Amino acid sequence: MTQVLLDTDIGTDVDDALALALLIAEPDVDLVGVTTVHGHAPLRAAIARSLLDVSDKRRVPVVAGRSTPLRRSSVEGFHWNEMWGHEGAGVLSDAERQVPDDDPTREDAARFILDAAGRARDPLAVLTVGPVTNLGLALQMEPGLADALGRVTIMGGLVERHMVAWPASFETNLNSDPLAAAIVLGSGLDITLVPLEVTLQVYLDRADRDRLATDGGPVSQRLVRLITEMREPFLAFAAKYGLDGSHFDERTYLHDPLAVHAALGGTHTTLRDASIAVEFEGQILRTIDHPERRPNMRVCSAADGPAFVAEWMDAVVAV
Repeated sequence: MTQVLLDTDIGTDVDDALALALLIAEPDVDLVGVTTVHGHAPLRAAIARSLLDVSDKRRVPVVAGRSTPLRRSSVEGFHWNEMWGHEGAGVLSDAERQVPDDDPTREDAARFILDAAGRARDPLAVLTVGPVTNLGLALQMEPGLADALGRVTIMGGLVERHMVAWPASFETNLNSDPLAAAIVLGSGLDITLVPLEVTLQVYLDRADRDRLATDGGPVSQRLVRLITEMREPFLAFAAKYGLDGSHFDERTYLHDPLAVHAALGGTHTTLRDASIAVEFEGQILRTIDHPERRPNMRVCSAADGPAFVAEWMDAVVAV
C-alpha cells in the first residue's frame, strides 16, 4: 500500500479531477490527504471534497493551501488567470461555489505536508499536479523536509520545446509560481518530472467520455459534468489565442492522470535520467535539460497513450 499526498489546483482544467478519480480507484493507494493551491484554494478544496464524498475515500482530509504564489509569473497577461470562473460548476451549488477566500497566503497545506511526512510509516510520496507553491512553502518552513519525503512526482515543465506548437508560456504549473518551482526543483528531492510535451499525447475522445456518462459510477458522473462545464471556456480560450491543434472540442487531455500513473510505477510511461535546471527565457520559466551534467531527476520522455487511456477508463468507470 503506497501512501500518497496529492497537491492540486483542481477545478479549472478537469485533468486534476481525472487524476483524483484514478487515485480513488486504485486499491493499493493510501491517499493520506489532498491539498489545494492557486487562484482560490478553498473553492478548489470544495471541488475535491465533492468527489471524495461520493467515493469510499470520503474520510480523506482535504486542506486548502495558498491561493497566491510565492512569486507571480512575470509573463505579461499570464493567460491561465483568464480561464478562471467556471470552477465547481456542475458539482457544487451556486452557494457552495461562493466559499470565501479570506486568507490567500494560508500555510495550512504546507503544514499538513510537513505533518503527513512526519506521520508516514514510509517516506511519503507526494504528487503535485498544479503550481508547486504549497510544497515550496513547506521546504522554506522546514528545509529538512527533503530528507523525509519519498518520490515527488510533478506534472509540469516543458523539456522538449520543439514538440509543442504553443508558446512556452502556456506551460502553466511551473510558470504560475516560478519561485516555488526553483525551490522545489533545486531542493535535491527525488523528483520525477512529467512534462507538457508528453501529457499532450494522452487524452480521452468522445467515445471515452460517452462511456463515462453511460457506464460510470457516481465519481465518473461528476467528472462528466466537469468536462461539460469546461468545454466552452476552453474553446473560447483556444480561439482567442489561436491555439491551432488544441482539439479542445474533441479531446480531454490526461495531463495529471499520467503523472499519477508515473508516480505509481505504471508501465505505460518511459522515464529517463536527466539534469534539469530552472532557467528563464525572457519572462518565461523553462525546464532545460543539460545532458553534460550529472542527472538530478527523472523525466517522463514518452507514454503509450492508448494503453494508458484504456487502463484509466477501466479503473475510473467503476467509481
